Amino acid sequence: MILFLTTFDESVSSSYATRAEAEADAVFERGWLPGIVPASVKAIEMSNDLNLNISNGDFRFDPQEHDAFVSHLLRSASDDKNGLSAYRYEDWIFWISREKGYCKFHMRLIQNK
Repeated sequence: MILFLTTFDESVSSSYATRAEAEADAVFERGWLPGIVPASVKAIEMSNDLNLNISNGDFRFDPQEHDAFVSHLLRSASDDKNGLSAYRYEDWIFWISREKGYCKFHMRLIQNK
């Protein structure tokens, strides 16, 4: 007996100039980015794997919103990389530069919490 397994790539890449554009595409409602990101979020680039429930990407934000943003997050200094400070939030990890108003992110849904 021969068994063939096929998988279909369910990856979707998206770009949004502003938070309003991301909201219009239901990015927050679908859980591809948490609502705690700064109101000024812009230049959002993301790639979502629908099969694996993974979201990766980055965005820019007004550096003045840094403190309010990280107040929702748990500092994870052991995960710092490339000069970016790491923070955790639920299934998310954010690498943030306060000075540049830049954030790189990765989300993977944790099964069986």
